[in-house]
Amino acid sequence: MNWETCEIIYVIVEEKWGIFPKETAQFQIVAQGENQDLTITKSVKFDLEKFNTEGPNQKNKKHKAAFETLIAKLAEQGWQQCGQGDLWFNWKLQRPIS
Repeated sequence: MNWETCEIIYVIVEEKWGIFPKETAQFQIVAQGENQDLTITKSVKFDLEKFNTEGPNQKNKKHKAAFETLIAKLAEQGWQQCGQGDLWFNWKLQRPIS
C-alpha cells in the first residue's frame, strides 16, 4: 500500500510591533516527499504570548483548541498519526493513497 504523508508545523502569519508586540500564528499541514511545498490545510489563527520563543503552548486553551479542531478535520479526511516531532504539535501523519 502506498501512503501520502504530511506534518504539522506552525507559521507566524502576522507580526505587530510597538509597545505591546504581538505575533499571530496558525498550524499548517505540509506535504512531505515530492510535494514538500504543498500546504494541505491550515488551522484558525491564534495569538502567541508576548516574548514567546517556544511557539504554541500546549497549556494555552486557544492554541490547544486550534490544534484539536485541525486534528479532527484531518481524521475525517483519513489522516492518522504515524510519528512525533520534537514539539508537542509536530505530528507526522499518513493516509493511504487510493
